[in-house]
Amino acid sequence: MTEQRNQADSSPGPDESWTEYRDRVAPKWDSQYNSRSVGEFALALWHGNEEEASHCIRMGLNVEDKFQGRTPLDWAAELGSVRTLSELLEHGQRLAEWDLASLLELSIRADRQDAVKLLLSRGANVNYELFVGTPLTWACQRGVPAMVALLLDAGAHVNARCEKSPGRMTPLMTAAESAGWFKSNYGRETWRRMMGIESWHARNLPGFAGRAPDSAQVESNVDHVAVAGLLLRRGADPSMKAHGRVGNDNVDGFRALELAQRGFNGESDPAMVRLLTEHSKSRAGCFIATAVYGSYDSPEVRVLRQFRDQALAPRTAGRLAIAVYYKIGPQLVRAVGRRTMFQRVMRPALDNLVRALQSRGYGEIKSSRS
Repeated sequence: MTEQRNQADSSPGPDESWTEYRDRVAPKWDSQYNSRSVGEFALALWHGNEEEASHCIRMGLNVEDKFQGRTPLDWAAELGSVRTLSELLEHGQRLAEWDLASLLELSIRADRQDAVKLLLSRGANVNYELFVGTPLTWACQRGVPAMVALLLDAGAHVNARCEKSPGRMTPLMTAAESAGWFKSNYGRETWRRMMGIESWHARNLPGFAGRAPDSAQVESNVDHVAVAGLLLRRGADPSMKAHGRVGNDNVDGFRALELAQRGFNGESDPAMVRLLTEHSKSRAGCFIATAVYGSYDSPEVRVLRQFRDQALAPRTAGRLAIAVYYKIGPQLVRAVGRRTMFQRVMRPALDNLVRALQSRGYGEIKSSRS
């Protein structure tokens, strides 16, 4: 019966003005932890009525108040209202880096790409680690290739670890693991909760019920395998390893491939496993430097990898250079990599390059584990 009443309140009646409709449904909300003024603002955005949302702002909407645990900025970011979000950012106080990162997370999880562009233009840090994720890892969990490309173009570090997250995952590891969740019914439910799709905060309240997108709509553009392929083309390193535990599972030493094979509750995504297997065979990364210095984990190779990830991968010309290197590097190393003359010729040139990069700040790595 309650659900039927809420459905009846899902939109204004044929002869009902917005004000009449709002005044009819708003008293039905639980007011104990909710601001009615923010609720009316959220209701307007939920119905796509940006003019009414602007009216709420002009009438002195308190940007600190909350409705269903969300501030006005949160609602605008999550619902992707660029006009309203911009208006709130203009009227509100200067936001701290943490606040902008929080709004960025909401927009990414809801796949609001225009809102993400706006927040980045207003100074949101594309590499800020909030709680247990960065913008790029949230996008890799969400699994929308266009969002991942947007963040990479904005300067997201393709191989950056989430130091606070279980397993200290890279974006590629996150995409590989998320593909396994998505193949399992229980795992997909977990993914939906993480993205906020199953709750959507107010979706069952009068005025909100019956208007939220269904799961099929939300999941239609999810493709974790395409995300992993994009990351690899942008310089993601499939040989990097996880550290520690994820929940009760020890994933120490697992690469993206092992995480994909592990899947979720025994179910994995064959396409993801196939993609990462192919790359693990042919693209270990930094082939020539590894052959010269003897170890993928040598300090010099770390400097070169950081230069690749932070300077080359975000740029079109840099990505082309990486692709060419991945094409000829393995063949060159197989042909002459073990010869003394190759080592003598390449070592001085690479030493000079590494010193030049170090003088520009590359190689300042927080942890010796990469």
